[in-house]
Amino acid sequence: MAGLKGVRFHDLRHTGNTLAAIAGATLPELKERMGHASDRAAMIYLHPTDERHREIAETLSAMARAELKNGHATGTEAQEEVVTGQSPGRNFGSDLGFLVGGA
Repeated sequence: MAGLKGVRFHDLRHTGNTLAAIAGATLPELKERMGHASDRAAMIYLHPTDERHREIAETLSAMARAELKNGHATGTEAQEEVVTGQSPGRNFGSDLGFLVGGA
């Protein structure tokens, strides 16, 4: 690309479609934008972001807190320790327990 050393058109395709997904584009919309017939081909260009993982965890945590507050929570008995399922090297977990207890 003119004036952008180390940047290929293909890199821009990945970035553009990741940003479109973050903006709310659905898989069918992304497929159409990229000219792909299969979900698998379109999904190669999608990359999850830490920010989106955090947003999902926070939303689920808020939903769980609301259910607990309203007495609508069901499931197993409460445990003293919350296991988060947190992956090594990550600052947050995808499990509800991580934010429910710590938010």
